[in-house]
Amino acid sequence: MSKLNIPESWAETTLGDICSGFQYGANASSISVGRVKLLRITDIEENGKINWGSVPFTNLSFEDSKKYLLNNGDIVIARSGSIGKISIIANLSDKAIFASYLIRVSLNLNAVKMPIFKFYFTAPIFQEHIKSGAKGAAQTNINTETLKTAPVVIPPIGEQNRIVEKIESTQSKINVIEDNVTKAEALIEKYRESLLQKAFRGELVPQNPNDEPASELLKRIRAEKEKQADGKKKKKDELPPIKEDEIPFEIPKSWEWIRLGELADKVVYGSSTKTNDDAKGIPVLRMGNIQNGAIVYENLKYLPKNHNEFPELLLNENDLLFNRTNSPELVGKTAVFKKKQEKFSFASYLIKVAFIEQSIEPEFVSLFLNSNTGREWVNSVMVQQVGQANVNGTKLKECVIPLPPIKEQLRILDYFNIKIRKMELSQDLLKKVIVAKQKILNSILSKAFSGELVEQISAEGTGQDLLNQIKVSQPTEQLPIKTKSKKKAKK
Repeated sequence: MSKLNIPESWAETTLGDICSGFQYGANASSISVGRVKLLRITDIEENGKINWGSVPFTNLSFEDSKKYLLNNGDIVIARSGSIGKISIIANLSDKAIFASYLIRVSLNLNAVKMPIFKFYFTAPIFQEHIKSGAKGAAQTNINTETLKTAPVVIPPIGEQNRIVEKIESTQSKINVIEDNVTKAEALIEKYRESLLQKAFRGELVPQNPNDEPASELLKRIRAEKEKQADGKKKKKDELPPIKEDEIPFEIPKSWEWIRLGELADKVVYGSSTKTNDDAKGIPVLRMGNIQNGAIVYENLKYLPKNHNEFPELLLNENDLLFNRTNSPELVGKTAVFKKKQEKFSFASYLIKVAFIEQSIEPEFVSLFLNSNTGREWVNSVMVQQVGQANVNGTKLKECVIPLPPIKEQLRILDYFNIKIRKMELSQDLLKKVIVAKQKILNSILSKAFSGELVEQISAEGTGQDLLNQIKVSQPTEQLPIKTKSKKKAKK
């Protein structure tokens, strides 16, 4: 028995009843150059749009790709990960296929012509169904059977047109709000980067002539490194002298340009040992734990406490973590470890930099590497292979950074953090606006698919008439058709 509460003039069926087919995507790997593009879940933005210019290519031959070729108008739905994420393919100019974690849904030709379907897949009636049908413990997913049983409601065509007009009118107003939020976020990011550039040029806070110049600090650092090298009877790291063309801008006279390796006590790669889910062990930070210049202590994996790489690969407070391998835009993500009283380790795609005590504030280095100047350096030294980019420990040691007097470093960080807190408050407000926008849109869509958004007009016919038209051209086996009659149409 159907649980949907819809007007008498509407028809109710299932997605499988009005589709000509469902298809899983290709099991293929991505490459940076090729003839056929590979659309993945991560290439689909939250609003369903796709930037085809950033979509990678596939390693499948053209022959093997043929049955997965996309066409404008195709509907693809994420079956794992971001379950229910959807895109209606548009602006497709190159040959492209879809990856295995996507399902292509092909609507019956007559169903495609119904205007309300442009909103169906993002409406709560569909999204709630597939999320309730998601299965699996470690990695939830949906299958075609879940999609086939998704409920579909069909109003008369005249009512559909009025519903679409109402939704689009609301959307246009929401889009104005969204555009303003996007502009505000861009201004905040621009302001943040402006603060960073001033910080690294010595323009953010005044210089104090009473501060010990960085040259004196550098002498002590070099003396300490010499002492450490002698004590451990090992050869001191020989870093190349800084060339003039490596210096990106001018800095105050009391500052020094220095290679990062000169400040480092240790530069260490993380563990490549397979981790597990046993929370009794030592948590291991991975690439995904570095987000927006900070470490996020979520979705952790573990190694046993008696693992043979410990204590060498345990983190200490103020160790800097650098993401050395990932997609090109994510290589170089950097953050500082702050969990002073808890034991953590780190995975092999991360590099740990432990600094000589009181040589430099690690947060200052992290801000530099995450800034536009730091990104430019990362892009200039990274090596790319099969869609992955890499910056190794040797290159990281050779990174050229500005070294202010230690007291000025602290003043810069204090000033910057005050400004950052204000920016974060503004960003929180913008996030609330986005959440409110989505709630409004979901409310409109819920009303649209329950017959509460516009009035019903009996002279317009019934949804059953439309459903019968769809059946005429439907080549596949039909699922049972249901009608519902709880609300009376207005005459």
